[in-house]
Amino acid sequence: EIAKALTQQSDFNMKNPNRFRAVFGALAGNSAGFHEASGASYTLLGDWLVKLDAINPQTTARMIAAFETWPRYGADRQAKMRAALETLGATSGLSRDTGEMVGRMLGNQTS
Repeated sequence: EIAKALTQQSDFNMKNPNRFRAVFGALAGNSAGFHEASGASYTLLGDWLVKLDAINPQTTARMIAAFETWPRYGADRQAKMRAALETLGATSGLSRDTGEMVGRMLGNQTS
């Protein structure tokens, strides 16, 4: 909820990597908030990474690391994180860097 509200503030600019990382890095770094049961944070971050990839694929590839540990969680959270990764991976025009990261995390090769 807080991260979503911060993205609606006039100071937030996704074209500024520091602003993007400040909001979403804090979200991903807060285990209790990021991994809450509904999976809303996975969807929120995944949706914003899709938007960011077209503008700044390097930051997207770094921020996607928040999903790297998805196999370590229970089946419900795994499914939600995997769904966010699959949605990101299915994005038309996805950058090579992000595609490689998604492919590696899901255990397959994408380019």
